[in-house]
Formats: sequence, structure tokens, C-alpha cells
Amino acid sequence: MWVSITGAAKVIGGVARGAAGDLSFLKGLIAAGKLRTVIDRRYSLDEIAEAHRYAEAGHKKGHVVILLEQTSR
Repeated sequence: MWVSITGAAKVIGGVARGAAGDLSFLKGLIAAGKLRTVIDRRYSLDEIAEAHRYAEAGHKKGHVVILLEQTSR
């Protein structure tokens, strides 16, 4: 906020809205091998507190995924 008040820089906030073809575009990038997702760790819903601790520690190398269904690791 201070930067915005002093005029040294502008702070703009908001929520991005998706367009109709966004998911199709992303699917095409993934299929073409131009976009990869890196999943660092997976946690069950029961382990969500541990997942938050890991993500907030600042050492993650990719996405932290919360599994909503019970699966074998």
C-alpha cells in the first residue's frame, strides 16, 4: 500500500476471468509438450495441515496437490 500512496509504483488487484477457449488452449499446449506441470508432493485430504506447513515453508519445487479421494501412493 505504501508504494501505491507515494506514487513510486502502482498496485493493481483483481480477479482474472477465464475465456471460453482457455481450457482448450491449455489442453493443446499440454498435448504438444509445450507445457508441463511439476507436482512436488501429494497429500490426502486428512494430511491437509501437513501440506500447508510444507508449502508455507518455502522449499517446494512444484505444485502441492491435495487428493480428494483415497488412492494408493
